[in-house]
Amino acid sequence: MPKNRPASQLYDEQVRQALISVWNAANQICSKRLVPFLPQLVTAMERHGHLRVPADVCSRLLCISPATVDRLLKPEREEARQNIMSTTYRGNLLKHQIQVRTFADWNDVTPGFLEADLVAHCGGNTNSAFLNTLVLVDIATGWKKCSPNGPDKKSILS
Repeated sequence: MPKNRPASQLYDEQVRQALISVWNAANQICSKRLVPFLPQLVTAMERHGHLRVPADVCSRLLCISPATVDRLLKPEREEARQNIMSTTYRGNLLKHQIQVRTFADWNDVTPGFLEADLVAHCGGNTNSAFLNTLVLVDIATGWKKCSPNGPDKKSILS
């Protein structure tokens, strides 16, 4: 039997616009990380004049769930994905063999588990020569290795 929904939505356009502002201020982090941080972030943004919302909108924003955040931000995320410039592409070869962990899954780490990221220093233009930096971080110890690579793809550091 379908649920009877009330005529007015709890999370209207005012809440969605406030959520978008907060999400952008938090560098578009995932909803599971954003929601626990909302009370502090909303308070700080209001205190510094970056967010002005009525009290009822604020209270609805502070009781939102991660699933609702995902639903409300879906159009924004889709638009942001279309505007992403990337110099690397994910492959399907190892996709199902490598376990992806979220922030909550790193309680049992030992030294040697690395997180890797390839950063393109291209200034928004990949049509000319630019520098890449391979960044490796050991999750347990915080050890970091940055290896810049030039246009000839040879490592500058060994």
